[in-house]
Amino acid sequence: MPLEGKKVSVVIPVYENSDLLEELLEELTNDSYENKEIFVTIDNPNEKSLEVARKYGDKVNFTLNEQRRGKVDALNNAVKISEGEILVFLDSDVKLDSKEFIAVIEREMEGVDILDIKKENCKRLLYTKNGKL
Repeated sequence: MPLEGKKVSVVIPVYENSDLLEELLEELTNDSYENKEIFVTIDNPNEKSLEVARKYGDKVNFTLNEQRRGKVDALNNAVKISEGEILVFLDSDVKLDSKEFIAVIEREMEGVDILDIKKENCKRLLYTKNGKL
């Protein structure tokens, strides 16, 4: 059954490229929640990120900046053109836990103004601040 609650705008800023961007966009575009829009702003895109933009260009709103403009600029510009009642800001290096991520967000937003989703770090660092393990 298609889900069509409040309009949800997902905003993803990227600098040059993200190894997880294509997987993230695959999950979001295949999410069963229909009333959504996805915005990706890529500062200083490289060839790999341009390939992703070409692949998902019909399902995702891309902004490509030739120079670094920063995360805040990317978020502010996407918010200006978004139509969503709910705004979701995601980093480009996240993996989603749910096949119905957007529906979960829409349900959890009921009766609240701001919802913070804790990002769990799954990578093991190979170095420390002082350079020793």
